[in-house]
Amino acid sequence: MKEVRSQESEVRSKKQETRSQKQEKILSLAAYLLPLVLLLLLFSGCVMPRPYIPPNPANPIKIVAVLPMVNQTNDVEGPEKVREIFAAKLTERCYLYKPIQEVNQILKHEFGVTLGSQLDMTNHQELGKKLGVDGVIYGTLFNFEEKTTGILNIRRVRAGFKLVDTKTGTVVWGRGQGIKGETRMTEGDAGTVAGAASGISKYQDIKEGTDNKDVGDYAGVQDWHYLPPERAMSEELGQGGIIAGFVSGLAEKAVKKATGTFLKRESEVMIDRMLRTLPVGPGSALCGRAKVAAVVIPMPAIPEPKMPEFSMPGYFEFGKRDFTDDYNVYSQVK
Repeated sequence: MKEVRSQESEVRSKKQETRSQKQEKILSLAAYLLPLVLLLLLFSGCVMPRPYIPPNPANPIKIVAVLPMVNQTNDVEGPEKVREIFAAKLTERCYLYKPIQEVNQILKHEFGVTLGSQLDMTNHQELGKKLGVDGVIYGTLFNFEEKTTGILNIRRVRAGFKLVDTKTGTVVWGRGQGIKGETRMTEGDAGTVAGAASGISKYQDIKEGTDNKDVGDYAGVQDWHYLPPERAMSEELGQGGIIAGFVSGLAEKAVKKATGTFLKRESEVMIDRMLRTLPVGPGSALCGRAKVAAVVIPMPAIPEPKMPEFSMPGYFEFGKRDFTDDYNVYSQVK
């Protein structure tokens, strides 16, 4: 009995050692990946040129207010982030927008509204008068999530917006869009499983769009645009395996959450695609201006300086010159 108990204790101790070793490996891998994720986030942004957009003076809606979004997701911060990105991009479509903080204060003090789901208690005419705007923009956030599995990490953002004339109550414009991005394994069995899981996920997207027939004023909200898949960072670093992929995915997600860039790329692509169909406004500070990438002015070629040829003085050329005459002259002068 004593021998059996000792064997069992040895097995338990070995299991504990293996568990602790695995935990140490995971922690060391996370510590190794976090700085690299930060570097990728710092250098991921770039300025893309935009086409010239002339204003439309005939458009009566000049100043708009982007209202709080209806949240149908489990992410509390997502609606406000998407709302801020949407408002900031309105100037590129020749609209002026009321600052979001002012909109929130007026809605709270005048209507008692703090959430998008409470806007049913208001009407467009009252909103237009109290906010001092020509149009109000309603929005609904349907998806704002990232699923991390190790072999396949899926990011989905889907929303809809509509512009309403506060004087007439007419829905001037409405559009919806879904954006999906993937980070997945590409090598070995893990890559095969990731490819199959990606196909199943796309099929579920199509089925979800088909089942959701009531799109309301958000035309196109059933459509998904797929970003080019990204290779798992763990594979890029030569750290293959599901555990390494899972840890790197969690590390990247944590860093993006901390820096406020979580699902930012997907949100910006989604809003850019929707705003292409928004009627151009009468004018704004950025209207008609094209955003261009920074131009690097080449420096003129500087000629390489040439050093003068060095000739050895005669008094250093020992062995090649006879110093007898110089010595005689020096002795006579002295």
